[in-house]
Amino acid sequence: MRSIASVFRSFPMKNFKSPLVLFVFAVVFSGVLVSIHYTTSLFYQNGRRNLARHQNTNLNVNPNCNCKSEKSGRVYDFCYTDPQNYSSVGMKFDCVHVDTLERLGILNYREPLPTVSELIKNEEETVFVSTSSDDHYQHSSKSYESVRKYYPNHKYILYGLHMSPDYIKLLPKDTNFEFRQFNTAQYPEYVSQWLQYRFKPLIMAEVSKEFPNVWWIDAHRIMKQPNVIKRFSEEVATNRSSDNFSSITSFGDTGHSNFATLFPGEGNSL
Repeated sequence: MRSIASVFRSFPMKNFKSPLVLFVFAVVFSGVLVSIHYTTSLFYQNGRRNLARHQNTNLNVNPNCNCKSEKSGRVYDFCYTDPQNYSSVGMKFDCVHVDTLERLGILNYREPLPTVSELIKNEEETVFVSTSSDDHYQHSSKSYESVRKYYPNHKYILYGLHMSPDYIKLLPKDTNFEFRQFNTAQYPEYVSQWLQYRFKPLIMAEVSKEFPNVWWIDAHRIMKQPNVIKRFSEEVATNRSSDNFSSITSFGDTGHSNFATLFPGEGNSL
């Protein structure tokens, strides 16, 4: 089983070429809420969290970066700013996606951002989330059964990727299991190209609006040992209890930065 952040490591680089998915990915990993809330030590001053952000606020320094929502009338900064270097500002993203990103709740997030050590205090609040298409259902059902062996009462949400009625009939009859057909009508057509995995950050953004503590599980992943949440919590308490650690976390170190993954050859040492 993998947590939310680890999923992104396996994305082929070509899958991030669309402006919408790239923007979601950039916002997620620059400190804005996505799956479970993200935070870094750069947002802390004098022992208190400093939530003022240089990007995605209504106080735009460069008006050329502005995008206005037709629904709310709010103005957002659509130029990505490096959170470690505010003088490094990227090209403006397409304003056509502002309403979608506003709906996902990942623009102008100003509430206190919890650390991973805060999120794991209550094991029962953990929500397992996964996806499946018809051709992955066999793997997905085994993954679900492995989780239920050790966590029979935790909420488990399965997002269907255009799953057909025949496979939906096979879904478990479990009061703590919820099936949601992923609604691609609200996204560009290319999101439905499942092998490009564009759906993952979008589903993560959707589910994180409802639940603060989400464990993402790829369809092929199987839980083989008990007390995974407890053991992970103990490891967090021992090694990741400071504000320096992101609350989007993984069981393994990637060994590289997000920038190096998105732009191979340009920032491998970052």
